Amino acid sequence: MPANNNHRSMIIIMIVAALLVTACQKQQDTHQVEHPATITKIDGSDLHRVALTKKAIQRLDIKTTSIQQAEASDMQIAATDFDATHTASTAPTMVVASGVTQSRKVVPYAAVLYDPYGKTWVYTSPEPGVFVREQINVDFIKGDKAFLTKGPSIDTQVVEVGVAELYGAEFKIGH
Repeated sequence: MPANNNHRSMIIIMIVAALLVTACQKQQDTHQVEHPATITKIDGSDLHRVALTKKAIQRLDIKTTSIQQAEASDMQIAATDFDATHTASTAPTMVVASGVTQSRKVVPYAAVLYDPYGKTWVYTSPEPGVFVREQINVDFIKGDKAFLTKGPSIDTQVVEVGVAELYGAEFKIGH
């Protein structure tokens, strides 16, 4: 009888040992993690290319629109709306000739990004799911439109919803 108990004890110890060894082995993860954003530095610049997955675009609700062209008469340009940051003494002064019409690129004001240094940017979309920040110069803002003196060409796709999220992805803010 004692030999039989030794035999049972030995079998139980072997089973427990086998279970412990199996539990401690590193399990190979076959699940691939898909990163929502891929950031690639653009050669010769400080800019990056932000490529988002389709799911990331849906989750961020990214919306684009095309840059438009508008004709602004001298009266429209000279009579730009003042906002809370301008007073009569700090407002930009514009000298225009009467009857002059100037062409301006127009983007939704929501598309304009101000960086920590005060530079203004938009995110262009050169191809579906890809976004690149491009510097702009804002001439004036009227309502929900920003009129540009410098920026991407007419009909270029720019992001109007999801701009801050793209900036965060580009600079890994909040990751």
